Amino acid sequence: MDNWNNLSTKEKIHHTAVKMFSRNGYHGVSLQDIADVVGIKKSSIYNHFTCKEDIINQIYLKFMETLIETTPSKDLIKNTLDNNPSVEDFWKDRIKTYFKNSVISEAGQLWAVIFMEQFRDEKAGALIIEENQRMINTTSMILKIMIKRRLIRKADPELIAAEFIYAIRALHYEYIIRHTYQMDTASCLNKVMEHIDFFFSRCK
Repeated sequence: MDNWNNLSTKEKIHHTAVKMFSRNGYHGVSLQDIADVVGIKKSSIYNHFTCKEDIINQIYLKFMETLIETTPSKDLIKNTLDNNPSVEDFWKDRIKTYFKNSVISEAGQLWAVIFMEQFRDEKAGALIIEENQRMINTTSMILKIMIKRRLIRKADPELIAAEFIYAIRALHYEYIIRHTYQMDTASCLNKVMEHIDFFFSRCK
């Protein structure tokens, strides 16, 4: 991290934990491991976090904050559609950005932590479910705008959103796996583009 020296000790502990948890899992990293990388005594961690569980809870919180911050407003969606009337191009740009943001820098490491812990920690599993619902709600909101503008035919926006997003979610899982193991991700993105073309060709 370029600005490492400018970070507070608490921020260094957080970033180190995210990086190490994303590689070795929560149970594969000790507080001593984190302290050694940060360059502090293990006891110093307790000046900033009550325990190891407190650290991962803060990571979970940061995960949701990051996703909420990137949720577009209605006005932003309307402005984007004004400048990009193609339904397919709108979704291709949006989903491609979502995929790429989920693997770059710390955002990608946050996703890796959540994915690794979802079957071992109920809170991580709940976050995945919550993110699925957030995506459906956002997609439903966008589809309502598209229906109102007659860009797609009238239908139940929540049903369409669920049908569309759950396929995207499966491809997103594949994309993250491929990126993690340095496999080809272009083929996965191509599947996404094909899915968008196929899906919305039947919504007009």
